Amino acid sequence: MNLIKRKSSRYILLIVAFLIIGVVGYTLYSMVADTNSTIGKTENGYRVDKDPITSRFPNVGQFDKCYWKADTIGKSGVGPSSYWMKGFVVLKREDFEAFKTQYKWLDVESGWKPSLDTSILNIQSFKWSFSTEFDNYIKSASYVGKFYLDLENGIVFFDVQK
Repeated sequence: MNLIKRKSSRYILLIVAFLIIGVVGYTLYSMVADTNSTIGKTENGYRVDKDPITSRFPNVGQFDKCYWKADTIGKSGVGPSSYWMKGFVVLKREDFEAFKTQYKWLDVESGWKPSLDTSILNIQSFKWSFSTEFDNYIKSASYVGKFYLDLENGIVFFDVQK
């Protein structure tokens, strides 16, 4: 009888352990799952929903439009996954002017272009610049990558991984 109780207790502990692992795995997976969602895509393949941008980068400023893409890096499955995000944020004029004057901007190398097609923006000319202080203000240390600002049009381009 005592042996049966010990065996059943072990099975119960094993089941509880698997349930905990499953819940933790699902929670971690769902944290990045919204980057793979098809909700909010335009016909051009860009997502236009703002919440994933503002929730990850709350200091990005006020904006009317955004166009972005994201996906997991490597195999996706159970457990945490790394992901990348790239996109454009069209800042409201007030925030654009504040960022433009608040930070010291350096022009990017001649010929540099964002790694996404800019035709979605319907703009012909850009003046891409970078500021380390701005970059650090916008993204947390848990992200790798950069945020750039177009000093002519008030557009932020970002290319990050987590």
